Amino acid sequence: MHRSQAYKEFVGAHPLHTVILRDGRTWKYVDCGPKEVPPLICLPGTSGSCYCFFMQQSSLLTKGYRVMSFDIPIVHTHKEFCSSLDCLMDHLKIPQAHFYGVSLGGFLAQAFCLLYPKRVHSLALTNSLCDTSLFKKNTLWYNWSWSVMPGFVLKKYVLDSFPRHTSEEAISNSVLFQVYQLEQMSSEEIHSRLSLNCIEGLSVQLRKRGALGLDDRKISFIDSQDVVQLPKQLTQQIYAVYPNAKKAFLKSGGDFP
Repeated sequence: MHRSQAYKEFVGAHPLHTVILRDGRTWKYVDCGPKEVPPLICLPGTSGSCYCFFMQQSSLLTKGYRVMSFDIPIVHTHKEFCSSLDCLMDHLKIPQAHFYGVSLGGFLAQAFCLLYPKRVHSLALTNSLCDTSLFKKNTLWYNWSWSVMPGFVLKKYVLDSFPRHTSEEAISNSVLFQVYQLEQMSSEEIHSRLSLNCIEGLSVQLRKRGALGLDDRKISFIDSQDVVQLPKQLTQQIYAVYPNAKKAFLKSGGDFP
């Protein structure tokens, strides 16, 4: 997919922006569409970059929407991420936005809504979760050593969680695209994302029904119905936390629809 003409044209037309905020965090983002409308902000999963949304951005751009995609900066707690995102929105003069998050990005979008509810107009989540404690439990012995592991070991750890075999070309291409994006990341970036996935942090509040203060009717799930790596118990848990949220199911799409 990263070799496709469509991707090359998108990257050429929509360059990557980099900004260093007053809190010292470095953010990278892509901004598409008219600046006078409230944006949809997209947050990627553990292995994704802001360019992982290029197909969605290309489609929505033609319909007059403003779609921004953000990389996850190097932070090590959920509160650090949220505080820095708040600073970024101030810097970009965005008082409020719609948010779309995939996997870890969906968890962080919920965390941001928890701490800065006036910033969030609505949430859309794909293959996401509201509780990281299961990952914390399953990676307990890894956590202390991630900061000293070389990049190739961290990348292998993430790659080992990817689906191995699929007969669908679209799913296979999406996995290869994620592999390509992961290969571009530094060891510090991967360490940061693994930490965000595996610390309990704001899970304590997010797994409680009604914690966000956002009407469930402003929350939407867009999930794949085929085999995904996210444990079913986490999917059922987040559905129970937002019982009145809208649901849209994709017949196929895998982990990276």
